[in-house]
Amino acid sequence: MVDFHTHILPGMDDGSKSLRQSLIMLRMEREMGIDTIVLTPHFYARENDPARFLERRERAWERLSGHLGPRCPRLLLGAEVLYFDNMDNAEHISSLCIGSTGVLLLEMPFCPWDERIIRTVLEL
Repeated sequence: MVDFHTHILPGMDDGSKSLRQSLIMLRMEREMGIDTIVLTPHFYARENDPARFLERRERAWERLSGHLGPRCPRLLLGAEVLYFDNMDNAEHISSLCIGSTGVLLLEMPFCPWDERIIRTVLEL
């Protein structure tokens, strides 16, 4: 079973606040039968450019990965990306995809979707 949307990386966003909490969350996932977890911290273009976000995510991953046990589920890095204008042309957008899959977890805007938004998403 795959948990496709999590906020387990420590200190990245509104999810886990500490390494200890992240490890507890991972243990609970394993106990529920989850064998693959996608780590999807929030990416907001208005707050970070992709390169800076990726640096923060890498630091959080390094903090966590050194403490993983052999029974830990398989972990894939990704992001929960809030839609932003011209994201189809953004540098590093492919680095926000889940692992090397080319799949992007996209959070759509909380407004009516116009042709521009739909066109941008289709271009991704």
